[in-house]
Amino acid sequence: MCYEHETKISIGAPLEGEWKFLRPPGHHPFAFDFVKTDFDHKKTHGKSLLHFVLSRIPSEDYFCWEEPIVAPISGEVIRVADD
Repeated sequence: MCYEHETKISIGAPLEGEWKFLRPPGHHPFAFDFVKTDFDHKKTHGKSLLHFVLSRIPSEDYFCWEEPIVAPISGEVIRVADD
């Protein structure tokens, strides 16, 4: 399909700062978790590697917990649902 007037837009990630993605074992093969890292870009949570391997880490222990999500493009919210 060819349009006479094509408009290109740039869509950014809905995150600010340094983030990386993880695909932990057991997740859906196409699912990724976006996580914020520490200042050395090595850790993603406040627990040890041993704790990560042997136990579960609560969401609130990850550095990205309660970080703001930003809009990838400008616009107006016209409807919100929670079902």
